[in-house]
Amino acid sequence: VQVYALSGSAIDTLFGAATARDANGGDPRPRPDHHLSLDRDRSYPVVETWTTARWQVEIAGQLVRQEANPYGWIPYLVIPNSPRPHAFWGESDLTDLFDVCRELNARMSVLSTVLELSGSPIAVLENVDGSEGIRVGPGAKWELPEGARAYLLDLLSGGGIGLHVQYVDLLFRALHDLSETPRTAFGDSGRDLSGAALEVEIQPLVQKVGRKRHGWEALFRQRNALLLDLLERFGGHDLGGLRRTLPIWPSILPSDRDGAVDNATRLVTSGIHSRRTAIATLGGDDPDAEFGRVMEEARLLATLPPDAFAPAAARQATTAPEE
Repeated sequence: VQVYALSGSAIDTLFGAATARDANGGDPRPRPDHHLSLDRDRSYPVVETWTTARWQVEIAGQLVRQEANPYGWIPYLVIPNSPRPHAFWGESDLTDLFDVCRELNARMSVLSTVLELSGSPIAVLENVDGSEGIRVGPGAKWELPEGARAYLLDLLSGGGIGLHVQYVDLLFRALHDLSETPRTAFGDSGRDLSGAALEVEIQPLVQKVGRKRHGWEALFRQRNALLLDLLERFGGHDLGGLRRTLPIWPSILPSDRDGAVDNATRLVTSGIHSRRTAIATLGGDDPDAEFGRVMEEARLLATLPPDAFAPAAARQATTAPEE
């Protein structure tokens, strides 16, 4: 079931005159009792109900179309996030982060209050009966009796503020660990790391992306199969029953392009990898088509004279007659 809203003009464009098929799936017949008088500028709820056998459309609570499913399958695909039993949409990635975020907000509020109070210090008077006329401010002068003592309360003394900062850092670390997104993934490693060390540092994020891609691959394969089925049945293309596809994902980690090319060249030269495999490894979307273009270019170059790409002056010097 899909519920959405459309304007009266859009409904007229998509569905035309309100008609309905009979219960046995016969030809559509005008239904005067179902004809809708819609305001073209007003939005109306549209409810589509799909099964593998039937398709039903209701507009503004009235049935306007009921017919056989033209596809033979339900044209909707749903992928749950972090699948869980008895959870249609799965589980949110933020479920484990709620408590940490609440505690982080509370600690940041406490730290903010401490810093605010330290910016407006409290005057402490010892051995004084009253505090009338005592004002804290630039150039203020106090007259205190003998033996009295006055000072400003320093809330940051004793390293107490450091405990708050350390606890906030601990909460941030827990937040990064639970979200499987290390701080290094934001480009803030604080030190120089090699490619292998960087990969180990952000391995949790790589594993998380791999899990997400695994779920999306199944959805993309199923979606592509449905699209190819529509293209062959209604688009007039003969695909020979082709339904299987393979998603191609880019590399998760940044790579050294020059090093990857040198490595692929050595593997091809030694006969370990084919050129098609090298093209795919370097990020080519269609290795077969790219290899075909390489071979076509090689055949074209073979038909050209050796000096075809030489500078014009060099060609003239070569062809100049001897005197």
